Amino acid sequence: AAAPAVTNTAVATATINSSSSSSNPWLIMDAAVCQRLLESWRRRVLLRSQRPLHRQQQELVACCQDLGLRCRGNAVTDDGCVCIDVAAASHSGEPLAIELLGPHNAAINTQRPLGPARIKWRLLATRGYRVIVINAWQWQNLPKGGPIGQGLAKADRMSDELASQGSNGDPEGSNGGPVSPKRVRASDEQIAFLQSRIMAAGAAAGV
Repeated sequence: AAAPAVTNTAVATATINSSSSSSNPWLIMDAAVCQRLLESWRRRVLLRSQRPLHRQQQELVACCQDLGLRCRGNAVTDDGCVCIDVAAASHSGEPLAIELLGPHNAAINTQRPLGPARIKWRLLATRGYRVIVINAWQWQNLPKGGPIGQGLAKADRMSDELASQGSNGDPEGSNGGPVSPKRVRASDEQIAFLQSRIMAAGAAAGV
């Protein structure tokens, strides 16, 4: 579920209203120039949303589905200004923005979020999303010793075998039907980890 749409004139209102013309270039720009910049930014966001989901995004989507949450990877906010790693709706209907913190947006030595990540999360918060930050290093190192995790390796091997059959002169697979793309499954440890982060964020927000 997406947050209410934000009008064009409200995209940077909070920043504009709290800044002086000497520190905020938006105040001295022509309105037409601002509109062109906004449209250019929206095109970039749209292109970003059309990229295939990477492995960790797929795992997060699988976790949300196992938790009974409606979700979508690379979802775009209603105003077209932000692309969310995984957007979901809580059981109460609250919009959630599940964001990965990793080498692409954090300092390698401290794992602290860099400026662009912090700005993105603020933009999402102002649009009504509860931001859930998932540390990609922690996510990658989660154990998979539970009953679901123990079956993942076997399931992945079976999927790889079917895929290899389809790519070695048997495009329809061994059973005569099309070979399905490999489905990413969530382990019970990943599900518990995500659930704990959602609950912690809700508690911090007083939900």
